[in-house]
Formats: sequence, structure tokens, C-alpha cells
Amino acid sequence: MKFARAAAGLLASQLLLTGCTSMSSASHSVTEEVRPVASLAHCGLTAPGLVLVENAAQWQKLSSSLGAQLPAWPEESDHWLMVASLGQQRTGGYGVDFENAGMDGHQLKVSVKVRRPAADAMVTQALTTPCIVFELPSTGWKTVTVAGEAPFPISREHP
Repeated sequence: MKFARAAAGLLASQLLLTGCTSMSSASHSVTEEVRPVASLAHCGLTAPGLVLVENAAQWQKLSSSLGAQLPAWPEESDHWLMVASLGQQRTGGYGVDFENAGMDGHQLKVSVKVRRPAADAMVTQALTTPCIVFELPSTGWKTVTVAGEAPFPISREHP
């Protein structure tokens, strides 16, 4: 009888651990699929924000309308592209760098670091529109939030 209870307890704990591992690996795989594709000094978006693009036709239309050289659409059909923009800046020296990605429930969180020129830095006197382009999975999340210094955080709901 003691052996049967011990075996049942061991089996239950094994199932519980397996379930936890499966859930954690599911969220882990979503965050592993968030990849920075390009950090650009000029992407053409004059206002700060997030643009989430679901297919190659939308991406081509956006790229053409901005007059910027954006990266190619991803090969994987279950991935989208997202642009996080700082908006228009008066000088060079601004940029956005990827730090990490994680899941909080159904919220995909992407952390970025905003680069600004030092107060005494020599910079180009030209209007720039810095941004970062991410590839992310099309499923596995309900909201995506890009967090960092102003103008972030900014969130978008899954379409």
C-alpha cells in the first residue's frame, strides 16, 4: 500500500514537472523567436511608435511609402515584422538596440535601449528617423510591448 502511494505521488509530481516544463518551453520558444533584423538611422517614420506588419504585401507597401531601405520580409511564413520607431530626430547619433524579450502571461515584452548622442558629441546636422526592425512569431501572444526609455513603452494588440 505504501509503495502504491509513493509510486502515485512520484507519478503525479513527474506529470506536474513535465507540465511546467512544457509551459515554460512554450513561452521560451516565443521569446527565442523574437529577433532584431536591423537597427536603422533612417526608416522614414516621423512619429514615435510601433508598426506591426502581418504579410509581405503590407511590408512592401510600407517600405515603398516610407522611401526607406527596409530589410526583406522573413522566409518563415509564421513570422511577422515589427518596427519600433523613435520618430524624427534633429541630428545623427540616435538609435535603438535590442536588449531582450520575455513573456508575461500573454504579453510579449521586448526591451530596447535607446541611444542618444552625448551632449558634447560631434553629430551630423540632419533629420534622422531611427528605428529597429524585429522579426516575431505571429502566434503565442495577445499584446506586444516594447519597453525602454521614452518614447517607449508602447504596446500593440494582436490583430
